[in-house]
Amino acid sequence: MRRKLGWFPYGAMDRAAAEDWLERQSARGWDLDRIGPGGLALWRRAEEMPSGTRWCVDLCPEPEEADLRRYREAGWELQTQSGPLAILKARTVADPEPVRSDLRWTGRDRFRRTVWPPLQAELETALALLFLLAALWIMARQGRRPVVGPADLLCRTSPLWLALSVLCLTAGLFWIGVAGLAWWRREREGRAWRSTVLSRWAARCRGLLPRLERLFAALYVLFRLWELSMGVLGCHTTDPFRRAALRDRPIVMAEDLGLDGRTVSRTDLSPVWALMVRGERYQETVRQDGGYQFLTCERYVCGTEGYARRLACALADQCGTGDYEGLGTLDFQPAELGFDESWTARDGAFLLLRQGRTAALVGTYSTEGLGPDLTETGLLRRVAERLGMEAEG
Repeated sequence: MRRKLGWFPYGAMDRAAAEDWLERQSARGWDLDRIGPGGLALWRRAEEMPSGTRWCVDLCPEPEEADLRRYREAGWELQTQSGPLAILKARTVADPEPVRSDLRWTGRDRFRRTVWPPLQAELETALALLFLLAALWIMARQGRRPVVGPADLLCRTSPLWLALSVLCLTAGLFWIGVAGLAWWRREREGRAWRSTVLSRWAARCRGLLPRLERLFAALYVLFRLWELSMGVLGCHTTDPFRRAALRDRPIVMAEDLGLDGRTVSRTDLSPVWALMVRGERYQETVRQDGGYQFLTCERYVCGTEGYARRLACALADQCGTGDYEGLGTLDFQPAELGFDESWTARDGAFLLLRQGRTAALVGTYSTEGLGPDLTETGLLRRVAERLGMEAEG
């Protein structure tokens, strides 16, 4: 392999560590060709012996002709530029002298050109995330009760990426702040940066954190758009033929509760897709004499049994504090129904079940009151069969 792609993560505070890393790569037979956007670096195999290649990293954001002439006089050639770092490569016949343009700077210039740029970028990202979190908090609340509950968060992946972005941002601000203070103290005392193994890895991590922030923020936006599209990708119909096609799915429908499927006037099915959860939210509206009967069924298959246990508890908590389908709160109480975990509410009209990695919420109510008691042996057996959950005993 003559070429390879890599990543150049170093910033202005890590000049010496970047230089040390380039020397080590050269000793392995790889020479840096150029650095593109985002720190993407292209490497190529060295044509001459690795020992004949020397590297130098100079703090020079925009090299001018005078800088290039000074590099040539010292025995260096400008290979590529990475932000404020000028990557210099020694000519094979040269005996290069070290070049450091920052020695001509004042203390204020050093801070403005080395410490402040990454710190400013982190502060701008923090401000953008702060506005985003404030907007999400405002949209997630309606009056005094939150619209988005704990179960809704567990059924989404976007909050994970947002949390990771905030975590990387916090770590980046702390790390850059500590490194900036240490760098400033070393500069004032006239001590140079020692390119130890710890400093090389610390420098690479400092460069990695801002990119991870942006990556996780972009993933949050993509996954949030995907989650919003779930409602469009579902089935919302009054067509009985399209409803009949849903009988193969593991959801509770009107026929399973002894109702006439031909009287179903509307069907709504919304899929749930997340890294740890796959499921469906299903609702039916059944015409009856003098009113309507409503059926709701939520079924989730989780990646682990522990996650399913957490989701079931979150569903119980969310129904107990929020307004479920316009019925007010549902006070789920533990019940022994033969499953790993089970709860009932409203005299058995609502069931919350967990068996293994599967959690489900089933309920029925009408315009005239609550529906039948789903804990009755016959109804409970049919509900469990449809959900693919076998009760013990």
